[in-house]
Amino acid sequence: MTNPFAIPLDHITRVSTAPPQTSWRDLRAPGTALPGVIRAGTYYTPRGKEFWYATKTGGYLTLELKQSPYQRIILTISQNEAWSEQILEQVQRVFEAD
Repeated sequence: MTNPFAIPLDHITRVSTAPPQTSWRDLRAPGTALPGVIRAGTYYTPRGKEFWYATKTGGYLTLELKQSPYQRIILTISQNEAWSEQILEQVQRVFEAD
C-alpha cells in the first residue's frame, strides 16, 4: 500500500517536460541511483531539495514548487506532455480566480 500525496496547485510555479539537469554535486539522502537506469528519492542539489522518481527512458515531468518541502519534483511518466498541459490549465485557473 502506498501513501498518496497532494501538491496544492498554487504551489506549482513551473511545469516542464524537458530532460532535467543533474550534477555530480547532487547528494542523495535517502534514495537510490543506478547510473543510466533509475534515480529515485530525495536529493539535495544547488537548486534545493528535490524528489526524483525517474528513469533514463524519458517522458519527464518536472514540477517546480514554492512553499513546499521540495523545490522540484521530477518524474518519468507516460503521456507526460498531456499531463503537463492538464496541470498548466489547472494552475492557470487557480491564478485567474485570485
